[in-house]
Amino acid sequence: MDYIEALRFLRDRAGYDRGFVANPFADEGIGLQRTAWLCAALGNPQQHYRSVHIAGTKGKGSTAAMLAAVLRTAGYRVGLYTSPHLHTLRERIQIDSEPIAPETFGQLMAELAAVDAALQAERPAWGPATAFELVTVLAFLAFARAEVDVAVIEVGLGGRLDATNVILPDVAAITRIGYDHMAILGSTLDAIAREKAGIVKPGRPVVSSPQEPDAAAVIEAVARKRAAPLWLGGREWQVEGSWQDFLFRCPGLELTGLAVALRGAHQVENAGVA
Repeated sequence: MDYIEALRFLRDRAGYDRGFVANPFADEGIGLQRTAWLCAALGNPQQHYRSVHIAGTKGKGSTAAMLAAVLRTAGYRVGLYTSPHLHTLRERIQIDSEPIAPETFGQLMAELAAVDAALQAERPAWGPATAFELVTVLAFLAFARAEVDVAVIEVGLGGRLDATNVILPDVAAITRIGYDHMAILGSTLDAIAREKAGIVKPGRPVVSSPQEPDAAAVIEAVARKRAAPLWLGGREWQVEGSWQDFLFRCPGLELTGLAVALRGAHQVENAGVA
């Protein structure tokens, strides 16, 4: 299968017309089972490297990009999975800032298509994997084959039922939560926050942007229930200044004279999360 054939294969799947992110609540009974099955059949590639999982309404893509840049500067080989893309689907899957090669994408999709066929034969009631589920698993596989040290994984939609939520990250991060995808995630801030906080894993640290009280309360409750250490912006950590010159402060550490290439006061907050 070449790259063009891989794209045609994806176009036949649910969610393609919505940027590959199908409604995860369309059949909540299936949940993450299709993604988990595909991963298991491929040897659970998402377990072959360390990872950071990022959810939120605003700034999660910028935060993911900044974190990947920081990790590369520190000498790590880094995988980055984000959505949506601007020009080509390959932008969603990057290794050390380079989009996945067309040939590699096609080869991995051919491998994944065979596994997906086995899934449909063994679990016909589940239905075929969506485009987003397939691309997500392909990203996990690409990162494992490239032997990355760490992968930065951005949630597609929500968090709790997002295909990316099969990973067990070393750290979860939640950027600012606001009103988005309300028909799917809920009409209140605390309902939306519950979906975003679904990426918090037992005993694994979670870093959050400063949040509105309703959202912060939900994140705190989920972190407490799962014994996940919480670093909440404005409480456990602070940023002050402009994108050209700001400081970051947390217990035992203060960094000054920082700057980001992305303009805007909100990018300082995103940098703090990263």
